[in-house]
This record gives sequence, C-alpha cells and structure tokens, in this order.
Amino acid sequence: MASNLGIRNNNWLNVRYNPDNDWVGQIGGDQNGYARFKDPVYSLRAADTILKNYAVRHGIDTINDAIFRFAPPSDNNPTSDYADFVANKMGISTTDKINLNDSKT
Repeated sequence: MASNLGIRNNNWLNVRYNPDNDWVGQIGGDQNGYARFKDPVYSLRAADTILKNYAVRHGIDTINDAIFRFAPPSDNNPTSDYADFVANKMGISTTDKINLNDSKT
C-alpha cells in the first residue's frame, strides 16, 4: 500500500525527484524530494524503468539487492521487511535470482 505521501504525489513507490529524469507524466517534485505525477500509472512506469536499469547498469538480480538499492536503510526504510514482503508476495526467497527485465517479474 502506498504511503499517504505516495498517494498525494500519485507516486506509489516514492520515486525520488531528479530534474534530469524527464519521466512521462511527471509534474515536478515535492518538498521531501519525491517526484509528483499526473496519475499513479506514470509513477509505476518510472519505477519499472528504474528496476530495469538496476539489472542492466548494476547487475542486480535478486529481490534483496533491488530493494536495498531502491529503498535503502539509510533513508530510514524497513528495507529487510520490505524485501521479505515482496519476496513473499512473489512466492520466492529474497536471494532467488530474478529477471528485472521480464515484465512478469
């Protein structure tokens, strides 16, 4: 479930705002450093692109590595719990190999 901030920004996965990222549907950033979107579907598209880039640019191929990069503990996230939640919903371990370029993933 998206946080209240994510809901207000139509940014369900709380993608960080970077003016260099000209995301489709992005309408700016908020005071907390998160992108704002016209519709949540655009934030999901941006998050999907970010995850695909993790695979290509950083060789990330597990839920654990993806979540620790996307929502690091240094940002005050419950990263391990988040990774466990996602892996559980996918029916896999946090360390199982995944393909972030596969739309089914």
